[in-house]
Amino acid sequence: MWSAFNRMTEQQARNAAVGRHAVGRGLWLCRSEDGSAHWEMRLFVQGTQRDLQLGAYPTLSVKGARSEAAKWRGLARKGIDPAAEQEAFRNAAARNLDQFYC
Repeated sequence: MWSAFNRMTEQQARNAAVGRHAVGRGLWLCRSEDGSAHWEMRLFVQGTQRDLQLGAYPTLSVKGARSEAAKWRGLARKGIDPAAEQEAFRNAAARNLDQFYC
């Protein structure tokens, strides 16, 4: 059975033109003119729209982006703001960086 969630394949992502391409369920592949691409997702948390950047393509594959999006949707369903979680994760990583470069 065909699902809107499984619209884009790895080959279609690799050959995508410049612009935003829907993958399904709020997930988008955004390709710029310089050839780089990244994954974005849009979701709603307690009535507020949130846009998240999940990672760069091809570092994060189509399958990986779908699983990452599912993880963030699960948090949003529980009422946790994924954008705030991402920011907290980045801040924690920045604080721990000095442990490696002393």
